[in-house]
Amino acid sequence: MLLFAQLVTAYQWAVYDFILQIPKGQVTTYKIVSDNISGSAQSVGTALKRNPFSPYIPCHRIVTSNLFIGGFFGKRAGQKSQGDSKKKVFKLNDEPPEIKRKIAYLRNEGVEINSQGFLVDHEIVWRPSVVQQ
Repeated sequence: MLLFAQLVTAYQWAVYDFILQIPKGQVTTYKIVSDNISGSAQSVGTALKRNPFSPYIPCHRIVTSNLFIGGFFGKRAGQKSQGDSKKKVFKLNDEPPEIKRKIAYLRNEGVEINSQGFLVDHEIVWRPSVVQQ
């Protein structure tokens, strides 16, 4: 584990430390994380894509702002290439194994995803009581 720790940047540690606060059975968004650690939602996604400590650092608890399942380990849910353009079409059976694993982790914690890839219960979005800076 020490080898992985040496490869993690200070920004990644900030992201990982923040998401450790998310209670089991709840999720938060890339935007909420980025607002609390002074970064962009995209930089949060990049940090999580490289998370060597998953599932102990629960990056599966991060979803998009519109409460879509989002990505996991560099794979995005609902990304189906059609010609030169990409179209979001969520079909669980067609999703990559990484997305299926994210959904399994969430379901194991009591979080349900509907057939379109969105959270069923919008009340489970966790927000810190005080914005960190």
